[in-house]
Amino acid sequence: MRSSRTLALASILFSCTGGPGAAVDSGSDRDAVGDGADAGGSMDGNGQPACSFTTAAAQFALADYGGHVGLSGAYQDRPNPQIMVKKERVGDCAFSSPAASFCDPACIDGICAVGGECVPYPQYLAAGTLTLTGTDPSLVIEQQEGGYYYTTETYTTDLYRPGDELTLSGPGAGEVAPFEVAVHAVPSIEVSSEEFRAVEHQAMVITWDTAASSPDGSRVVVRMDVDHHAGLAHVECVTEDTGSVTVDSSILDALIEAGVNGIGTYIESAYIVRVNRGAVETSSGCVGFESKSLVPLRVETILASGN
Repeated sequence: MRSSRTLALASILFSCTGGPGAAVDSGSDRDAVGDGADAGGSMDGNGQPACSFTTAAAQFALADYGGHVGLSGAYQDRPNPQIMVKKERVGDCAFSSPAASFCDPACIDGICAVGGECVPYPQYLAAGTLTLTGTDPSLVIEQQEGGYYYTTETYTTDLYRPGDELTLSGPGAGEVAPFEVAVHAVPSIEVSSEEFRAVEHQAMVITWDTAASSPDGSRVVVRMDVDHHAGLAHVECVTEDTGSVTVDSSILDALIEAGVNGIGTYIESAYIVRVNRGAVETSSGCVGFESKSLVPLRVETILASGN
């Protein structure tokens, strides 16, 4: 059931979960999977609003990445500051880029958030020893150096069956209140091809294989961004698990234009993820938990000019 890939995979899984602090520099829920400007991207397994990037004190994810599974996340003393805003939405997809915020005096030990407020960087907190039940075996997760929680062993998808109820609990510590939050395990997401083309001035259709075992309330999220070598911008689609989503040409063109200053690939990273979410409000903030399966995508950008 267990595999030998440990810390390296834990780092990959955490960076893809939208875990607190991991994406403060971009202001995005990398996540996933639903950023702070989009309530539609923050749904739990029953279709109710859950924690978003800018309202969560804690985010944890049990993530399947290429058949290797690990749990990661963190608890913070405050939600992440919001620096991104939705600029355009068509259907299930939206284009986001940084807000035009100005802080005077300039932020020294924080970030200039939406509205021109200088917000301190979140700090990690201890929440006690976490326990994940509903898996076989149950898992015990300790806080690691640097403040993150993550499994120090990785597992395969034999750890659970699709649809199983998985419960993450923590006893709390200091100012962090006890919590318990449940989700339903999602099946691995599969795509017929991991390569797609984004053609300027044309809509883009992204497809995946549906799964009968996908729990009620699960969503599929497609994310494409130019965060790495250009201005901060991304397109995110949050949709029902129906097998396809269409990115309107106006949304796609906005992302391509934002990537002009990149390294020539315009859309520099992309992924698709099936997710089932849960959340609970505590006296120390909202705690989010999700089961997810992620596949990275390669997107070739084709300009109308042919360049």
